[in-house]
Amino acid sequence: MVVHVGYDTRPHSPHLARLAMSAAQAMGATVIHHGVVTTPQLHHCVMHANSHRLPNVVPVRVGESGYMDIM
Repeated sequence: MVVHVGYDTRPHSPHLARLAMSAAQAMGATVIHHGVVTTPQLHHCVMHANSHRLPNVVPVRVGESGYMDIM
């Protein structure tokens, strides 16, 4: 299992992200930490990381740079 974690600029967000990452790792998940991203950017990363589920529909462009390339 892979868990993508990103957060916004609110003061409590980094702490909540660390808690989520710790919980996911405790359950054996691989965590990909994206840092400060917008909600659409995080959705983009998750969708493109799972593009193998939609072959020939979603190109593999995981990450913020991939999001910017499409926009």
